[in-house]
Amino acid sequence: MFVIIIFWLLVACAAILPTRWTVYLFFAAMPFGSVTVIPGDTTILPVVGVAPLLIFKIAQERQSITAYIDMMLSPRGFAWLTAFIVSRWS
Repeated sequence: MFVIIIFWLLVACAAILPTRWTVYLFFAAMPFGSVTVIPGDTTILPVVGVAPLLIFKIAQERQSITAYIDMMLSPRGFAWLTAFIVSRWS
């Protein structure tokens, strides 16, 4: 339970700090694939919990929804990260 609290505190700090800290947290969370960040029957891995925050922070710079969708589906953007998140949530 203590690890879950630390993880969510780090996510909250990464939400406030510049984007590079979110990228650091994203890559630091990868080795913890067996840790569940929500207690109970739902299994959400740390990387899947940090990835939407990373995408949101980078997409904040974009003003239009079409630019955001283009970034999510472009191979030069976040297409691989989007595919990773979708594969983990399905």
